[in-house]
Amino acid sequence: MTLRIIPTLLINSSRAVKTVEFKEQYYLGDPVNIAQIFSKKCVDELYVIDISASKNKQGPNFDLVEMICEECTMPVIYGGGIKTIEAASRLINSGVEKLSLGLSSLKEKDFCTELVGRFGSQSVVACLDVTRNSKNSTVIYEAAHFVESKETDFLQLVKSCESWGGGEIALNMVHREGTRFGQDQEIIRAVRGEISRPVIAIGGIGSLKHIQESFESGASAVGVGTFFSLYGPHNAVLISYPTLKERKNFLL
Repeated sequence: MTLRIIPTLLINSSRAVKTVEFKEQYYLGDPVNIAQIFSKKCVDELYVIDISASKNKQGPNFDLVEMICEECTMPVIYGGGIKTIEAASRLINSGVEKLSLGLSSLKEKDFCTELVGRFGSQSVVACLDVTRNSKNSTVIYEAAHFVESKETDFLQLVKSCESWGGGEIALNMVHREGTRFGQDQEIIRAVRGEISRPVIAIGGIGSLKHIQESFESGASAVGVGTFFSLYGPHNAVLISYPTLKERKNFLL
């Protein structure tokens, strides 16, 4: 699979935001307008995550998703509030190419298997939130913003996602998210050593060098939020994406 650089667009109650370690939020603007800008910049894909849908136990905002997809000439991955086959089907019909499932949905193996059977494994992404504990090992947290958390065998969970047919595994690195410190390369390498599915590494990018490092560790795609949306010490909103020349320089 071609290496991809994917802007991540977080939505909270129809507003585009950027978070730091899933907590502090910066308002970015209208998600439809931001999607239009990314489309004009010819990005590889766009990863849209509605962080308020599952938290508030709501389904997807179908009207907003459809408006976003109408502006996109690139594939769209969408996650947030996908609990039923009907919702998934409506999202696909709205223009979403890939469905991203968080931990609460991934626990329902029959649901995941049915999604793969209905839409194909290439249309289903297993998105796992991961961080490090004080012992430098990995821990999976519930998706509901740390309201409930539990330690589990992370690599076993990753392998189980591959077993039911998840087309890609997205690793959302909570402890690096929004920090611009670079991604946790050890986690990427550990996952790549266990599965054959493509890995999307998300969280922590602060430079083009960081993106290159994640590709070298085995990521097939790198999700980028802050680096493509906020600029400077005062975090001014600036939607950006590497030029074709920049991408060619470090993807070779």
